[in-house]
Amino acid sequence: MRLNSLLIGDGIYELSKAYRAGAQAMRDSISFRHNPYRKTDSQEHYDWECGHTNEAEGEHFRFGVDVINAPLNGRFFEEDSAVPRDTEGCVDSDWYRAQIIKEH
Repeated sequence: MRLNSLLIGDGIYELSKAYRAGAQAMRDSISFRHNPYRKTDSQEHYDWECGHTNEAEGEHFRFGVDVINAPLNGRFFEEDSAVPRDTEGCVDSDWYRAQIIKEH
């Protein structure tokens, strides 16, 4: 199983199990401080935090795909110019919520 990767700005994130769990935690309104990976210098702790933060920023829908739930096949998700963003580059939160609702 090859992990998918996600480009955000100049950062590349591997969508590990911990990353995806952090993103799902944010979707489920679980607080950032409830990271289950307690060892703060571990890769899992960092991945969970990144997933949580990037979900809060609306970065997980690309080209009509929910990257958190996409099959793990080594896919690289670039930034999608069709995603509506404000003048500061932040994803439109109303648009993002609508994408999540469409997925469920």
